[in-house]
Amino acid sequence: MADAKAVCAGAGETPVESPPRRGSGWLVVMVGLACALLATNNWCFALVPAALAVLWCDLVVRCGWPRLGPRLAVAGVVGVGLGIALRVGPDWAFEEAFGVERPAGVSNVWIRRHYIGGPGEHALIIEFTADPAALARLTTLYKPDANSTRAEQWRAAGGTWEDAWNIFGRMAPMPAPRASWMRIKPLENAEVFDYGGVMQVVGNLVLFHEPSTGRCVALHIRF
Repeated sequence: MADAKAVCAGAGETPVESPPRRGSGWLVVMVGLACALLATNNWCFALVPAALAVLWCDLVVRCGWPRLGPRLAVAGVVGVGLGIALRVGPDWAFEEAFGVERPAGVSNVWIRRHYIGGPGEHALIIEFTADPAALARLTTLYKPDANSTRAEQWRAAGGTWEDAWNIFGRMAPMPAPRASWMRIKPLENAEVFDYGGVMQVVGNLVLFHEPSTGRCVALHIRF
């Protein structure tokens, strides 16, 4: 970790001495990262830029406020700011998962994106409500598998929301995506449109729809 005195000297200021606190720099960075993760819905590439931003700001803050309290406060603010800046919105999410702009009849969008392995690999979960026109638009973009083995396995297992993740989300075995999936209120008597691998959006796509309410959940796994 760079020396805060050097940063202060480069800014033309006299560094303020303070009693050394072993591990305080790592504590500041961890607080910043925690705030960034709480503020964002995009856990693919948030950690590296957030860590660098918090570390640099902490080196500068230590010039004037060497006490741990102000440093933690600044780290929290920087982390929240980075987390918000790295959030993904509905327009991006629908382009990524379906290859089209968000239809006009889509509302109440909730998004979570998780890193699952190699470069660019993610599990993208989109919960939303769609009117009949929007649903028709999304379900006619690609041809679903009418004899989906995964859909048959899901129904045979009981058709629960947990079963849906265990079968359709098995390519994303990490606990974080599963936790986000389980936060969603389960869809009742859901229709399933299993598109499998879709070259246009580079990944595996499945869409669940609850006919009685219009609620939908899309899972896009890019690998």
